[in-house]
Amino acid sequence: MRSKKFGVLVLAASVACGGSACSVISVGGPPELARPADAADSMTKPFQRMVATSPQADWTPTQTVQGLLAAMASFDDVEQKILREYLTPEAKRAWKPGDSFTVVEDNPTVNQVKEGMVQIEATQIAIIHDDGWYEPKKEKRTLQVPVAKTKEGYRVSRLDNGLMLLTAADVRRAYAQADIYFLSGSGSLDDTRAIPVVDHVWLPVNPRRSLAETIVDRLLEGPSESLEGAVSTAFEGISLDRIDPGDETVVVRLEGQFKTQPAPVEALTRQLQWSLRELTKGRTIEVRLNGEPFYESGPLTIVPRQTDTWLRSPESKVYFVQNGQLMRLGQDGASSAIPGPVGQLGEIYKEPAITGSPGPREETRRSTWPR
Repeated sequence: MRSKKFGVLVLAASVACGGSACSVISVGGPPELARPADAADSMTKPFQRMVATSPQADWTPTQTVQGLLAAMASFDDVEQKILREYLTPEAKRAWKPGDSFTVVEDNPTVNQVKEGMVQIEATQIAIIHDDGWYEPKKEKRTLQVPVAKTKEGYRVSRLDNGLMLLTAADVRRAYAQADIYFLSGSGSLDDTRAIPVVDHVWLPVNPRRSLAETIVDRLLEGPSESLEGAVSTAFEGISLDRIDPGDETVVVRLEGQFKTQPAPVEALTRQLQWSLRELTKGRTIEVRLNGEPFYESGPLTIVPRQTDTWLRSPESKVYFVQNGQLMRLGQDGASSAIPGPVGQLGEIYKEPAITGSPGPREETRRSTWPR
């Protein structure tokens, strides 16, 4: 159980969605509408909770599929119990949820095109992978969803394995962007040459965890697939119990045993401080381990810093190759393709060489490997 309870005033009642398929309940928002009972808790993200409802006997095939889409966007339904109510018994046994979500533009078209068949037309804009990687990917999608009449009403008789759709509004409502910090290289965590590597991820808001806890949970899982083998982390063997916010000190309660002994305190300090810096807002972080002070002699405290020499300066530039394109990482964590041939899809390049004088010029060696 958490040591603090936060009261929330629910003011926005319900908004009809998908033929009465769901309700949107406000559990956060502007201070005059809702705020935590403890003002020290700046470590949560205001969000609206999508509460999916079970399918109704009098719904049309179109309303049933709209309800199915609403159930896909309900993160409260962790085990997809409501979502599965929209499926026939055969479809329930066959369908397996995916690890990623397909993001489409708002207001996809849902229409019954013939008896027993509902069609979804949408523009896909991205895929959010299970490790939080947001992959922009735009294309038109047309999905055929068969429905069957049962004694309880219409149900979906077949659903493609892995199919999980979210609208852009769902993502804005229920996801948070976060920068998770790891250390460059896969060698010693004490390597003074190690520099920070930002893993920019999109995290679904968990109603049962604060945003800070969600970020640290993700930090402890390790880097995204694209960074595996290229970065190190101090947290192998460690899990998070909870985070207790306070007016001056934020207490991070860890559990487990560090794989690296003695515990890599400097690396731990850097990763925690900078992964939480937007939420701690100048407060001291105290780290506890297995319910006890971190050291036998006393606590591990991380004092706030305005700057840190291990972070790259605003003037520095980071380049990387992705899918054959030379990309530049911006200060906000967003990436963009380099102008010119090396930033275009179509050829596979590797080993980028970059010179900044007299003007930036990027060169790469073309790979002989096929795509």
